[in-house]
Amino acid sequence: MLPSEIRIREALAGQPGLVLGTTFLPLAAIEGLMWGSRHAPMRVAAACGNIGADFAFVHASEVWADEAVGRIGECGTATMWVVDGPLGRVAADDGWDATLRQSALDPIALGRAMDRHMPQAIEQVRRGLRLEVAAIVVADDLAGAEGPLVSPDFALEEVLPRCARLAEEAALEAVPSVFHSDGDMRPLMAGIRKAGFAALHPGGLGAEQFEAVLAAARRAGMLMLGGISGDALRAGDAAAVAAGTGAALWAAAGGLLITDDGGISTSQELAALVEAFAAARRDVTQGSDS
Repeated sequence: MLPSEIRIREALAGQPGLVLGTTFLPLAAIEGLMWGSRHAPMRVAAACGNIGADFAFVHASEVWADEAVGRIGECGTATMWVVDGPLGRVAADDGWDATLRQSALDPIALGRAMDRHMPQAIEQVRRGLRLEVAAIVVADDLAGAEGPLVSPDFALEEVLPRCARLAEEAALEAVPSVFHSDGDMRPLMAGIRKAGFAALHPGGLGAEQFEAVLAAARRAGMLMLGGISGDALRAGDAAAVAAGTGAALWAAAGGLLITDDGGISTSQELAALVEAFAAARRDVTQGSDS
């Protein structure tokens, strides 16, 4: 087991400490920084090496995903293996507008549609487990910037029980699971925890909203991934440094693995993330020296 994976497991068990990772990094953003070759797995590995990431998200649907797990492992970075949840899989086929309408008008039919996608999702989880990844990330957007995408009842009764099946598959191999969704997930926090997820990675939250969700997660006995908002990365290096310092303070109190919020789209934003991580490390080092 990689040292980084040990730190991740300890952090996901609730131990305070500095664990840094990347989430949904576009290959074009990495290429813009002239890191590594054009071969996707090597490009991702080069980014992990330059950033010094403890973990990186790798999406199971990428044709290069299996190779990337090995490549980034050579850099000392552990993989969090991303598998799309059942609602997002239906939406990928039918479109989000139609899927959201169906969740309100015919939830039973939508449940059957989600079930048709479950075997593929389960097999992707099992593939990640065979690759000995550090964690499984189930990604299903139940909310957005303006609030819930589906009713809380539908999320709790139809979506999360199916996501729980994926977390159960990981638990059979003693691998922790993380739930990703955009938006404020506080209304569903207890349901996500009940579904077997150790941690939540919310996308698209500002610093104040993230801090409120982090406090709710601590009360619910859940861990969080995040702390570096896309807004901070887009605002330039000074804002990124402030975000990194603030995230380090949250992590020192426990319950947080520091990551971007999943919204990086440009090389400039990725470069700002490097500055944010450097600031987080400096804060921890200075704190240990004082």
